[in-house]
Amino acid sequence: MVKSIIQFGKDSTVTPFESDWKQLYKEVMEAYILQPLVARKLTLAGAGIYVPLTFDGRRTWEATLLNDLDSPGYDFTPGVKDTNIDGSLVTANLPQIYETCLLSKDDLNMLFAGQARLPIIMQQILAKMAEKEDQIFFQGDAKKLVYGLVSADAYDLGNPAGAWGVDSGSNGILTHMKTDMKKALDYFTSMGLGDKSVDMVVTSYIWGLLDTTIKVYGEGTARDYFTKMLRGGVIYVSNNVQAPGTAVSTTANTAVWIVRDKRSYALLSSEIEQEQEQASLWTIRYGAREKFSVKVLNIKFVAWMDGISNATS
Repeated sequence: MVKSIIQFGKDSTVTPFESDWKQLYKEVMEAYILQPLVARKLTLAGAGIYVPLTFDGRRTWEATLLNDLDSPGYDFTPGVKDTNIDGSLVTANLPQIYETCLLSKDDLNMLFAGQARLPIIMQQILAKMAEKEDQIFFQGDAKKLVYGLVSADAYDLGNPAGAWGVDSGSNGILTHMKTDMKKALDYFTSMGLGDKSVDMVVTSYIWGLLDTTIKVYGEGTARDYFTKMLRGGVIYVSNNVQAPGTAVSTTANTAVWIVRDKRSYALLSSEIEQEQEQASLWTIRYGAREKFSVKVLNIKFVAWMDGISNATS
């Protein structure tokens, strides 16, 4: 019979506490679920640039963007039209993601489901730090003056044309989503980026809508249909694109479009540093930290829309 936690180590018919754990279960089953991680996938696919950081005491990162030139002169007899290098400075703040844990020496010697405790908790800390990366990447942190891809640094496409679940033609083509997709792609094309692949990130209710809407003519789902519009781009799902204070629901969703180009954004990240200290006579503190930030480099390359409903009418 499986014993409740309060009974561990109290059964006189078995060996001490440690063996009691082993008899119960030898594998740790995670009850928590992390959102799919997208930021580094986008960067590896060719969007934005990765900027390696170090723990050098600096709290800002600066880069110079080379601005465009005016149009050259055009005449039968060439004249003089002097020009020079012109640039603008972009700055990103560099806060740190961190987490610590405090364990007694007895805790360290006591197994958890037959496994050492420290590796388990550090693995969980690193997983939560990775999820925090995506939250910052998309939403930033206004208090730290870090602005993500869903912010005033990127292009706000305005309100949706209507609920994205509407299929006015009864053919599996989502009417208002097609209008808003065209709006995003038309914006990039008007910026001279019509030949570039575009990646898209949506929240879970929109992902579910795309996966369960079947096209009447031809094969595949709505996700297959809209993916073809992205010129080689990919549709990803993550609720981290939406502000933490706005719960994702059937009537509250967000979509982000990112041109697959190194001029889109800068993802700034250090390696993860782990340290330990003797916190007291019988306890040890372990911690992990990472310097992480994001900076949209050009508003022409990133667009977003929120307040999206998946209603069918």
